[in-house]
Amino acid sequence: MGRNGKGEIQESEVFFLYEDILQELITSHEQKVYIFGGRGVGKSILLKQLKERLEDGSLEVIFINGRDQKAAIEELKSRADSNERSFHLLMDDVDIFFRNLLATDTDNLQKFKDSLRYIDSLIKSTSVQNAKIVLSGSSKPAQMLTYRSTEKQKAFIDQWKFFWSFILNAMVTVRCDPWEGDWEKKLENFMLSKFKKLLGKRLDIWFRVIRDLTGGHPTLLHPALHKLNVLLHSLKRTPLEEKLIKVFPNLEEADVERMVRNYLEDVLINTGLQKIRRTIYELREHPEPEYQKAFKLLQNIARHGTSQLQASREFFSHRIREILEDMALLYKDFRDGSYRIPGELIVQEILSFEPPVLAQRVLTLIPDKRTPDKKGRARIENGHTTQEIPLTGGPWKILKVLSESPQKVVSLEELEQRAGMTSQDAVRSALQRLEKKFREIQIEKVVENLRGRGYRLTIAVGS
Repeated sequence: MGRNGKGEIQESEVFFLYEDILQELITSHEQKVYIFGGRGVGKSILLKQLKERLEDGSLEVIFINGRDQKAAIEELKSRADSNERSFHLLMDDVDIFFRNLLATDTDNLQKFKDSLRYIDSLIKSTSVQNAKIVLSGSSKPAQMLTYRSTEKQKAFIDQWKFFWSFILNAMVTVRCDPWEGDWEKKLENFMLSKFKKLLGKRLDIWFRVIRDLTGGHPTLLHPALHKLNVLLHSLKRTPLEEKLIKVFPNLEEADVERMVRNYLEDVLINTGLQKIRRTIYELREHPEPEYQKAFKLLQNIARHGTSQLQASREFFSHRIREILEDMALLYKDFRDGSYRIPGELIVQEILSFEPPVLAQRVLTLIPDKRTPDKKGRARIENGHTTQEIPLTGGPWKILKVLSESPQKVVSLEELEQRAGMTSQDAVRSALQRLEKKFREIQIEKVVENLRGRGYRLTIAVGS
C-alpha cells in the first residue's frame, strides 16, 4: 500500500473513514460478517482493504465480485465442491448477485438455487480457526426478506428467505456509514497528516472546499483527495494550478477559494458526480409511489434545508428515509440527530431538476447604438426601483446570450460558441465578472450554475 510511482493517492490511502471497522474485522474473533451500507459509501473499498490486510497472513484470500455473475458462480462452485476450507472468502455485492439471478429466466433460477447451496455450504463448513467469510451488499438483511416475487420465482422464495434469515441470525452485521461519528474531524486530520507540508497556508481553503462540496460522500471525497494529491506531486502545472497551491501576495483568500471551488467542481462533475447523478435519476424515474415521495422530499430538503423535516413528519416515513439512506442521498448527523443531504454538489444536482425560481425583478438589455455586440447596459426593475449597470466585453456577451433563452439551460460549450469566446475558461471568467457587477448593486445570483449541465437566468427578461 502507499504511493505509486507518480506519488498519487491510492484507494488504501484515502481509506481513513473506515479504519476502525477494518481493524475490528481483522482482529475480531467473529468469522462470519455481513457488511451493508448505502450506494457508493465505500463497501467495495473496505473489502479490498480487508483482502490486502488478510493476504499478509497464512491463509489464502478468495475475493468474489458479485457483479461478475459467471465468474462468481464458477468460483463458488469450485470452492464448495472442494474439501479444502483453509481460506478467507470475501464476496462483494452479494445481494445484487442473487437479485440478478432471481430476476431473470428459468435457467438462471436454477443457478440461483445452486449458488445459495454453494454459499450455505461454505458458511456452515468453515472450520479453520480465524478463517473469515465476509459478504457485503447495499441491502439490509431484513429488507431482503420482503422481496416481491413473480409466479415463476415463488418456488425459490422459501430458500431465498431462509438464506437471508440465516445471514441475519448467524452472521454479525456491520453497517458501513461514512457519516457515523465526526467525519469532518477525520477528514481534517487526514489532510493535516498528508498535505500540511505541501499546502501550508492553503490547507484550510482546500479543507473547507472539499468538506462543503463533497459532504463526506466517499464517491466524491475520493476523487477530490486524489486530484489534490496528483496536483501537488505533478511536475507540470498550469499557471492556474500554481495559484491554487502556492501563496501569491496579490491574491485575496476569497479569490483563491473561488478558484479552488471551480477547479474541484469541474473534477467532481466528470468523476464521482456522474455516478450519483444516475442514482438521483433512478430515484426520480422509479415507478413505485414511495420512491416518488422520497424524491419530492429530497427536493424539499434541498430547497429549504433540514427545517423542512419538522413540518413533514407524516411524509417522512421510515420507509422513505430508508430509501434515501440506501441510495446514500441522506444521512443522519450525529451532532444533532438531523438528516442532511451530503454536500453542496448533490444539493445542486437535486435542485437542477426543478424550474428556476424567478426573482421578482425584470431584466432589460439596452445595447450600445454603435457597438451593440460589444457593450450595453443592463436595467433591473424591481417594483418602483430601477437600477442600471454598464457592461462590456465578455459579461455583456454572456448576458445577451442567456437573455435570448430565458429559463433555458445553456451549456458551457454553447455559451462559448454563441458569445464568440476564445475558451471555456474565458466564459467562466466573464461569468465571475458579471456576478461581481451585479453584486455592486446588491443583486445576487442573477445567473444560476447547474453544475455539469450549464447556466440559466433566475430573473425574468423584459421586452
